[in-house]
Amino acid sequence: MSEIENLTKKEIGIILHTSGLDESECSFRNRYVTEKDNPDLLALKEKGIVNGKECDWICTSYYFYLTKKGMDLAHKLTFGI
Repeated sequence: MSEIENLTKKEIGIILHTSGLDESECSFRNRYVTEKDNPDLLALKEKGIVNGKECDWICTSYYFYLTKKGMDLAHKLTFGI
């Protein structure tokens, strides 16, 4: 089973939103701001697709960003490469 086949529909949506590829054909961001204990993002972190850190520049939340593996998956989901 491929990495993509192991993702839920919600996880795919999060990956695409984090990269901006849900709105554009060009990746223009790499962040997803939410609570530190968000179960969907923690599941993606466990899979090595995102990492996270405290958000101290615009908010008091937590932000997750795609790892190289996550960005590669976003491109594969969008462009098939």
